This record gives sequence, structure tokens and C-alpha cells, in this order.
Amino acid sequence: MKWILPTTVLFSSLGFIPASIADSLRDSGKQYYEELLASSVILSDSDLISLGIKSFDPNEVFKSEDDNLGGKGALDERKKISIYNLPLHFEIAGAHPDFQHEITLKFSYFSFNEDVALVDNVQPDRLKQDVYSAYLSYTLEYSLTDRWKIAYGVGSYLMYADNDYHFKSADSQQFQPFLDQSFSNMSVWSTFIEPYIEFKYQVDSSWGRWGVMSQWHYFAGVNWDKINEGSYGTPEGWRVSNGIQIEYDLANFEQFKPALYSSLKRIDIGHDATSILQTNSYYEAGIGVIWANVFDWDFIDTIGIGVNFNYGSSLRGGGILLYINPFNG
Repeated sequence: MKWILPTTVLFSSLGFIPASIADSLRDSGKQYYEELLASSVILSDSDLISLGIKSFDPNEVFKSEDDNLGGKGALDERKKISIYNLPLHFEIAGAHPDFQHEITLKFSYFSFNEDVALVDNVQPDRLKQDVYSAYLSYTLEYSLTDRWKIAYGVGSYLMYADNDYHFKSADSQQFQPFLDQSFSNMSVWSTFIEPYIEFKYQVDSSWGRWGVMSQWHYFAGVNWDKINEGSYGTPEGWRVSNGIQIEYDLANFEQFKPALYSSLKRIDIGHDATSILQTNSYYEAGIGVIWANVFDWDFIDTIGIGVNFNYGSSLRGGGILLYINPFNG
């Protein structure tokens, strides 16, 4: 996986770093955190990417050799990353039956660990990057017909990125005073604003329901940190998701209602958000079993377990995951 580090081995034989190079390191540090936090917007949305609780290589399961589906290298990269999302949705009935209001509150945690070869032929350093985020949004949904809906709204993120970098060799420790002011061992705050519009088409039938959706989001923010006492970059990006979902009823017990859930989505992303995923587009497909009415909570309609596949990004591969309200209806 391509993590953008604001440094280079060109300075390995130098005992100092000129002011112009120090400025360049700070600029690269800003770029690193811009791309990290913009990518975190994508990774914090389980509708866009899901690694699950256990990763595996689909090529081994299907006896294939598709590099876009998985591979040992991709599996190793997935294992470096941890992503946890807790989305909570609260629906509020409008004064008119065609209008619905929704408040979404989401908490997310994203981290990765990686060995970094800052200087050749010495013990690599160790990088641990954590990103915590809280998200709040308001959505107004209007029913155009019994099946067509349009929704638009605005959301806001508050993120905190904490960098823990261990310089393990005497050679790399020469750069620590400079890198600690621009990239390593520092904390960065960020806030984003995200307007969006979504289109939904849903059909309820005797066997279950199915629907297609199209989501268009743009987000822009500002980073700041204590060292520079001001702005430390202005991340921005966009994302478009188009997909289909199917929910097939398996039985109808008195309380719990199991169903077979499947989905297929294409996700397009742009600007700073492409750094970690290393692509402008990829696919997500999933299948599993969900249950309704398990909890008597308004913000959790269904839960379940399934298998998810990512195709075409640096995090390609498969994963076992837990579902919480997967059907975006």
C-alpha cells in the first residue's frame, strides 16, 4: 500500500537539512494528512467499503488468479488495517407523509500499522496511525412516487489523527527533529462539511424487496495542529456510489424475520480520497443473512452476518462482516 511519507533517502548521508528542504517536508506533511483524512471519510462509510472482522483471499476460495480480486500481497495489506464503524439512524416523521427527516450519528475508528524503510539497509522504523471520527448529518427525503425517492442533506465530520512513529535506527533518528515537526509523532484535527444528494428506487414484493440507489457526495475540510498553530492543509474529495440491493425473506417467525441479503455497488472517488485505495473506482459485493426485530431499538432495524468482496482497490479481497441496517431503503 502506498503511504505518502514526507521524506526521502536522499538525505541519508547529510548531517543537516536545509531550510528549503524543511519547508518541503512540511508541505509533504500537509499533503500526507490531507490524503489520510480525506481517505478516512471513505473508510468510515460502511456503505462504501467493508473489511469485516476476518479477511481472506477470494482467489484461494474460487481457485482463480484475478489480481483485482485478491492475492497474498493484498491480504497482507488488509491485515495492517483496522476499521470500526457504528452508524445510528433516527427517523423523524414529517408534517406531510411524503417527507421524512433523518438524523445520522456515526462514530468511527481507523488505524494502520506498517514498517517504514526510511533509510536503506538498516532496521525499518515502525508507524502506527490512528484516526478517530464523529459524524452528524441531517437528511430530508421526499417520495416522488410509491417507489422513487430523492434525498438531500448535509453532514459534518470531526476527526482526530494521532501519529505514533518509532525511529528504530541511529540513521533514521537523525531526521526525527525535522519529521516530528511535519509528519511523525504529531496529532492533527480536522473538520469536514459534506453536502449530498441521493436517489432511491425500491420495490416491495411478496418474497421480499429490492432497490437501486445512486449517491453523490462532495466533502471539503480544514486540518489544524498545535505545532503550526493554524491550518495544516485543506483536504477535499468526492464520491459517487451506484448499486443494487436485494432482500429475500427466508421465513416469518412471530418475532424474528430472517432474510437473505445481497448487494453489488460501484464506487467512484476523486481528489485527495484516492490515496489509500490507490484507484478512482472499485466494486463492492456482499451476501449474508440478516434478522429483523432482534432489538427493540429504533435505530437498529436489522442485524446479520455475511461475506463481502472488494474488487479493484488496494484493499481488494474478501472479509466476513457483521451487518447493521444494510438495506439502504
